[in-house]
Amino acid sequence: MNYFKTKGLIIDKSDIGERDRFYYLLSDDFGKIKLIAKGIRRPEAKFSAYLDLLNFVSVIFINGKNNIITDVVLENQYRDLKNDLVKLNLALNIIGVVNNLIPEQETTTNILPFILNVFNFLQERELKSNIEARFIFVILIFKILNKLGYLNIEKISDLKNSKINAAIVEKLWRQANDFLRNNFNFEINSRGLII
Repeated sequence: MNYFKTKGLIIDKSDIGERDRFYYLLSDDFGKIKLIAKGIRRPEAKFSAYLDLLNFVSVIFINGKNNIITDVVLENQYRDLKNDLVKLNLALNIIGVVNNLIPEQETTTNILPFILNVFNFLQERELKSNIEARFIFVILIFKILNKLGYLNIEKISDLKNSKINAAIVEKLWRQANDFLRNNFNFEINSRGLII
C-alpha cells in the first residue's frame, strides 16, 4: 500500500452507500483528486467535522483503485466566510465553477493558492451590495478561466473599469455565461447558482 499526504480544499462531496462518502479535493500535488472516507456518515466518525465543503485540510490517503482517507487535519475552516450567507454563496459558486472546469487528476499548480487568497480576501472584506458580490464573482470567473489557460482576460476591456455599476456587471455576466455555456456546457443563473 502506498500512503500519500497532501493539503487541499474540499470542493465537492457525494454520498455512496449507507456509510461512505466521496470527496473531491483540490491540491497542488495531485490536482483535483477523488477520495473516499469510509464510515464517515456514522455518528461516531472521527473525521466528519473536518471533511466539509470549503475546508482546507491536510489528508493522508492510501493510493489505489480508490483513494481511501486514513487521517485528516483541519488547516482552515473559513468560519467567517461560512457565517455570512452572501460570502458563503459566493465561495460555494467559486468552487462549483472550479469543480466543473478542472478534470479529475489534472494538476493545476496556480489555482489552489489563488482560491485560498480569494477566501482570505472574502473573510476580511465587507460586501456592501449584491451588485458588488456579483461583480467580484464575475471577475473571479474570468481570472480562473485565465489561470487555467482557457481565456485571455487582457482582451476584455470592461475588466479594467474600476467603477462598479449594474450595466458593466450584467455585460460581464453575459460574457462569462456565454463562454461557460459554449465551452463547458454549464452556466450560472442570475442568482449565482450553477445550472
